[in-house]
Amino acid sequence: MDEIYEEDEDINPYFDDIALGSSTVEKHCRLLRRTLLKARKANLKFNELKTQLSQTSVNYLGHVLSDEGIKPDPKKIRAIEQFATPNFKEDLQRFLGMVTYLAKFTPHLSNLTHNLRQLLKKDSVWIWDANTEREFELIKQAIMKSPCLKYFDKNKEVTVSVDASKNGLGAVLLQESQPVAYGSVSLTQTQQR
Repeated sequence: MDEIYEEDEDINPYFDDIALGSSTVEKHCRLLRRTLLKARKANLKFNELKTQLSQTSVNYLGHVLSDEGIKPDPKKIRAIEQFATPNFKEDLQRFLGMVTYLAKFTPHLSNLTHNLRQLLKKDSVWIWDANTEREFELIKQAIMKSPCLKYFDKNKEVTVSVDASKNGLGAVLLQESQPVAYGSVSLTQTQQR
């Protein structure tokens, strides 16, 4: 599908999914028409049960896309909120995987998850105490407070705000003082020196 739409930067397929967004109904109709004409020319068929046209909000790849911006799918937030205290490394790996999927919505995520990730190291001893439980709950709270991110606009000025701590680096991409994405990374022991 990438080949069909490769010359049109407004149409961005992801495997067998396409999400189109426009600032006005008129622009959206033109974009939808272009999309459908190219699909017809390539003999591409759409599943009518999976097709949603002219929606103000859609779930797409675990996110809710709307005229406000991008938010995590509430089902993903609820799954993290209801995640039981991990009893084994595998439980913690699953939890951190779910959390990491929503990393772009969460400031300082690598710092928040640093101590829990230490429990996943090969030779670490599994000790889940009150401090670990508190950090686990803080991560859940941070995910539940995930903001609505604005869409990136290539025509607007970009500001990148960065921060560093002993354990990691963090950044936020802003346009018009509104967050577009958050990012963070943990530092290895060598990098921390």
